[in-house]
Amino acid sequence: MKFFLLKNNKNKIYFFVFIFVVLLLILFIKYFFFLSMRVGNYFFGGGGYNLNIAEKAFLLASKDNPPKLFSNYQLGRINFIKGNFYTAIDYFNEEERIYPENSKVHYMRGLTYGYMGNENKGIEEFRKYIEKNPKTWAGRNDMAWLQFRGGDIKGAIETIKPAIEVYSGNPWILNSYGAYLLNDGKYTEALDNFIKAKEVVDKMDYEMWGVAYPGNDPRVYGEGLEQMKKSIDSNISLVKQKIK
Repeated sequence: MKFFLLKNNKNKIYFFVFIFVVLLLILFIKYFFFLSMRVGNYFFGGGGYNLNIAEKAFLLASKDNPPKLFSNYQLGRINFIKGNFYTAIDYFNEEERIYPENSKVHYMRGLTYGYMGNENKGIEEFRKYIEKNPKTWAGRNDMAWLQFRGGDIKGAIETIKPAIEVYSGNPWILNSYGAYLLNDGKYTEALDNFIKAKEVVDKMDYEMWGVAYPGNDPRVYGEGLEQMKKSIDSNISLVKQKIK
């Protein structure tokens, strides 16, 4: 009888140990997927920069059940940067299927379609993004870019105007708005916007410029800033010739 009770108690101990180990394993797996997002975000401009490590980490996070929020979105962004546009679209579609509330998908899909040369789809995605984020300056700036590229100068001006009213010191908006006004024959107004853009951008360093391009290699920030300065200077020279 004593032997039976001892054996029974051992079975109970083994059972509780087994349950404890299983719970630890579940917690470890959940933490592992959570940690994979942290690692991915770190190497995707959150402190370090290595697209291959970031991509592997986000792939792991996407294998959770359900996939971690932003895991497929981040994979789409990485593939966009790599120029794998169709793969990027697939990842954005998957993110939207699982997390339809993630409106950032519309912005990145709009940008991707734009680089694929599909202005109509790009504009439609940006329009959806703006509807959900009416104060966005990037969404309006990029939608106007596609409208302008498609020959709709008036539409580009109307799209970007609300952003100018809210972000009057934003050099990206000022330079773009100036370019559309220039092509619409409003030279004096265009020059005013270019000069304002130059005043702001001349005070920027590469880190300030890079804030607008999360996920891009910080090593190219300086080059990007210089290109922007040259673009504004070129626009100023061009519009001054028109005024003459």
